Amino acid sequence: MSWLQNSTQWVSGNPVRSAFAAAGATAVIIPGVVVAPVLAVAGFGAQGIIGGSIAAGIQATIGNVAAGVFAIFQSAGMAGYGAGIVNGGVQIAGVVAAAAAAAVTGFKEPEDGDKDEKSPGNS
Repeated sequence: MSWLQNSTQWVSGNPVRSAFAAAGATAVIIPGVVVAPVLAVAGFGAQGIIGGSIAAGIQATIGNVAAGVFAIFQSAGMAGYGAGIVNGGVQIAGVVAAAAAAAVTGFKEPEDGDKDEKSPGNS
């Protein structure tokens, strides 16, 4: 059985673990795909805090934002210095998710009748 067939079979038999592995890999390779929509939904927009959003409600309770986590998210939403910090955090979370999926999975060895790439005659 080829590597592709083994992988396809494993993915179809392990949809939740596959999703975690795929999400982790996506977060590591292109964190903006994860970060941008989440920040936008929360209300951290390209022009600043979006009125009526969750972020606007939080800012209304904390007042002026000088520094801290909220300021980092606001900066990230505006593609400022915070983008690197938030994207880096998402990449770390992606590595953890992908590693956890791999650790609990342990790819199953091929059955006796199956050929793997190391078997003689399988080139």
